Amino acid sequence: MSSMLEINTHLTSYCRKLCFKICLLFCTLSTAALSSGEWSQNTLHKLTLKEKIAQLFIIPVYTDGKKENIEEASSSLMTHKLGGIIFMQGTLASQRSAVDHLQSISSLPLIVSQDSEWGLNMRVKEAPRFPRNLTLGALNDDQLIYKLGREVALQCRATGVHVNFSPVIDINNNPLNPVINDRSFGESSKKVTAFGLQYMLGLQSNGVMACAKHFPGHGDTFVDSHLELPTINKSKQDLLELEWQPFKALIDNGVGGVMLGHICFPLIAGDTPSSISNILIQDCLKNELGFKGLVFTDSLKMKAITEGFDPGYPDLLALIAGNDLIVMSKNFQLGIERILKGVYAGEISESEIDQKVLKVLEFKEQRILNHKAFDSDIDIYSKEAFALKKELFRKSLTLIKNKNVIPLSKEMRTAFVQIGRDVLMRDALELVHAPVEEQMPTETIPFFEALNLEIGMDYFFLPKLASPEDLNRLKKEMSAYDQVVVGIYEMNKYERLNYGLCPSTFDFLTSLNENNKTVYLTLFGSPYSLKHFQDESVILMGYENDEDAQIGAAEILLGKRKAQGHLPVTASSHYPLGYGIN
Repeated sequence: MSSMLEINTHLTSYCRKLCFKICLLFCTLSTAALSSGEWSQNTLHKLTLKEKIAQLFIIPVYTDGKKENIEEASSSLMTHKLGGIIFMQGTLASQRSAVDHLQSISSLPLIVSQDSEWGLNMRVKEAPRFPRNLTLGALNDDQLIYKLGREVALQCRATGVHVNFSPVIDINNNPLNPVINDRSFGESSKKVTAFGLQYMLGLQSNGVMACAKHFPGHGDTFVDSHLELPTINKSKQDLLELEWQPFKALIDNGVGGVMLGHICFPLIAGDTPSSISNILIQDCLKNELGFKGLVFTDSLKMKAITEGFDPGYPDLLALIAGNDLIVMSKNFQLGIERILKGVYAGEISESEIDQKVLKVLEFKEQRILNHKAFDSDIDIYSKEAFALKKELFRKSLTLIKNKNVIPLSKEMRTAFVQIGRDVLMRDALELVHAPVEEQMPTETIPFFEALNLEIGMDYFFLPKLASPEDLNRLKKEMSAYDQVVVGIYEMNKYERLNYGLCPSTFDFLTSLNENNKTVYLTLFGSPYSLKHFQDESVILMGYENDEDAQIGAAEILLGKRKAQGHLPVTASSHYPLGYGIN
């Protein structure tokens, strides 16, 4: 009996998929004969009011790990005619499988979106890891940013993504910013504008909509909007002269989407968060800056917008203020019902809903309707992708100091000291209170390997929270060496955590400098941390601990290549914006 039930279940599933493919084929053939916009208009008139409202919601889909929710998402899409999805954490295979499945069960094509600021790697762990924006901000060639945009667009198309919530064009003019920080191209309005524009053009020239964020500007905050509502006391004129320069440039050049941040601008909109402010969205973004594309909310699950509101009410307020699409509602069912109630109560008109839905349907008609769920022919691991990645990391490396001791001497006894583990930043946020033996690296790092091939050197490891005994032992061992290469790892971007730097690190470096050692210091972390260093013979800013950054750093110390990067932010009075030795 159970086997017969199993067979019937498989047959039912097969029949559903077959019917969908037949319907999709019929839809494709019939829409091919329609003039542009007819499918959108016809579809709009067939939807009920509740179905139209549902088209304005984008729900999260996790394809891997503890939060995997494919079944839940499938049920939501089949029960409600939701407009789209945003892919969160997953794998390449699982995301492709999910987008194929979810598009097949949806009665209308889904807008598929994703945060791919530094490529798919932001969400898809095995995808190539391109540099973050702050690292890119050290570059001097905006055409490399255009190439990156094109490459990221290919990655998106390979996984069925139509909208990349990128580029971040916030100007990081507050070093204490915990949420933008290394997601920004830096503190120069000119560079953020130029690089944001090229990234956008690269994406959109290769078939993926860019979405500039976070309007009205999230760079000058020191509060994380995921946790509470930040406040920026700037006038509209202040924003026009700085924060809105990148947005204006991208809007004038046809950016398809803009995402609203959850920020309070009391001098402009009182205590109303920007993401639900008619003044900032309708008057400023649309009327003054002339934006005509799709307006997306930032996640409506963030505490900056959920605190103090009844569930579903922020969703209604977002639409009233001028947003077109609601991303990650705290409860989309309650949101739909509250908006429906709002239409009946006259808080928002059905014609306003229709205008938003028509924009969404027109995007679907142009970009999705007659296309495959994903482009299976694209190779995200191409030689071109890895060549670009290598070039970006290596050209960003910034030489901060050199007392004429580059290249490393092959005649001197050389020690290599690795401080901290070579781990991703998310794994470096908490310092490890474990015995040294448990913190020891399991394999040699690329930085050491590249140097050791050319110059024989002895390897040492110093954990971040080294014991006084281990620290003193290492200090004594350094007496046998003339030059010491120090690579600092396990760093983070948070000033409150001192960027992952520890007293033992400073103690060790002070000992080397006091004993007149030639110290070659490389930091694989935040450029803001440079304010703590000045006495070393060589200081090299590596920004990230990617293999290409590490090998590139070794090549600079060996004299094989020149450093080309310049600081994207002001680290201190000694190291201002744009500083770098070529």
